Amino acid sequence: PDAKPQDVANAVWAVATMKQQMQPVQLEQLLDALCAMAHEAEPQALKDALWAVATMQQQVQPTQLQRLVGAFCAVAQKAKAQEIANTVWAVAKMQQQIHPPQLKQLLDAC
Repeated sequence: PDAKPQDVANAVWAVATMKQQMQPVQLEQLLDALCAMAHEAEPQALKDALWAVATMQQQVQPTQLQRLVGAFCAVAQKAKAQEIANTVWAVAKMQQQIHPPQLKQLLDAC
């Protein structure tokens, strides 16, 4: 209950770093929690979660992915260029797309 966005992202990141996967329902719950507190999230937390999902090669619901990307776009002006690049890479690695206006917003923030 006291978890912060970075805490949730760190949990997903740690599993990916161990080269393991999460149960789909567990991953969905963690990403839902991150989406629910995305307004508090720094770019790093959102980027880390997206990187982890892509690295684990797990699927997420397109609506959940778009919520995470949208949350990242909302804080993109605070993001480092590397965080933006990693976010775009993660979406591409998941064989998904970023809506053109969001992609333009991210690239403009670099």
